[in-house]
Amino acid sequence: MAHKKLKTEKNGTTDKGKDSEQPQMDAKDSLDRFSDDLCQHLLSYLSLEDRFRCECVSKQWQRVIYETIDEIIINDNLLDKMKTKNCANIETIDCRYVRSKLQRQVFEAIDELLDNCLNVRQIDCDLIYGLDSVFDETGNQCLAKNLQKYEFGFGGRLFADHFTDHMFTTFVANNKSLKSLNIKCINGEIEETVIGFMNRLSQLQELRELKLEFTYECDNIEYSISEPLAQIGLKCAKLKRFCLTMVSQTPEPNVGVLNAIQLMPQITRLELNLGLPSDDPPLTDWQSFDSLKRWPKLTHLSLNLWQINYKLFQEIAANEPNLRSLDMEIDSWSYGQINAFCLDRMASLRKLQSLAIRWDSDANLNLNESDIKAFVLKSSPKLKSFRLIAGKCMKYTDKRIHEMRNMLPLNH
Repeated sequence: MAHKKLKTEKNGTTDKGKDSEQPQMDAKDSLDRFSDDLCQHLLSYLSLEDRFRCECVSKQWQRVIYETIDEIIINDNLLDKMKTKNCANIETIDCRYVRSKLQRQVFEAIDELLDNCLNVRQIDCDLIYGLDSVFDETGNQCLAKNLQKYEFGFGGRLFADHFTDHMFTTFVANNKSLKSLNIKCINGEIEETVIGFMNRLSQLQELRELKLEFTYECDNIEYSISEPLAQIGLKCAKLKRFCLTMVSQTPEPNVGVLNAIQLMPQITRLELNLGLPSDDPPLTDWQSFDSLKRWPKLTHLSLNLWQINYKLFQEIAANEPNLRSLDMEIDSWSYGQINAFCLDRMASLRKLQSLAIRWDSDANLNLNESDIKAFVLKSSPKLKSFRLIAGKCMKYTDKRIHEMRNMLPLNH
């Protein structure tokens, strides 16, 4: 067995006049030989839970072990062990894996964390009980501040019990830095509350992405949200991505949405899911699609509308020259159909790279193989993907499209 070499150090003379000698560990055998930067790098490979256990190894480790942490994922097991006083560089907190009954405990812990961690900009969570989960028990103090990205749900019909205009006003006042906001399960039954919170959204002028999803539990929206949507378009000039899912009792609110979002000319990605609960054909003026001409920068468009008409495709082809991706979904309740004339209009989009058409088995899709071949031959060379998705998915990939283009032109 090899013996370690020891250095000796004279500490002075003893009462007997002899020099006492003490063994001293060679520096090469000590953790102290590592610099702080090297220790930080080595410790960066450890999980947060492992760092808790290693914190007591040395004073140096205790000093640097949390320096490289910029994200925390909170789950049930970690919640009781979480120590946050040294995590000064945290930027993201992910607590989507915590059971709903522990959510308030999570945000109480986050509240303590924010006192020492001024760099937190993003908190990911699924708040099925509403916005009150980011407030203290009094409902007056907001525990989440200066965020850049936030996602939460209203909890369906629990909306009225766990969301107040005062809460959302306070939340917005403390998070003017928000760049991405995703609000799920909005119960549209209470018009005053919905219009109130949507009016507050226009104050978030740093928004780049906004998603609003009204719950399908409520299908009797009879009022218009066009005015607050128009204000969002006017005041949130940096908004690039917008998604809206809503089922209305009548076509008028849906038409109002199309008219309002024409005030968002800066939009590059748009997703609209606008439906009706009834199977009756809607009595709607097709001029409602005229608003499509106001999105000159649009590159990605996804539509699931209560009606499909040739004019919709005509307006897209005429006014969205930069469109690269188009995704159409046709439900059984959608009025109208997609036919060869619609595909002919899409073939004129010279920058289109991806086209997907999805439909229910009961939907009216009037296309055959000849129509598809004609579309492929006329479409832009940039088209790489064309998908028809129903009970059986038919994919026309880059290879298949290339093969079809090398075939002889169709004889009409």
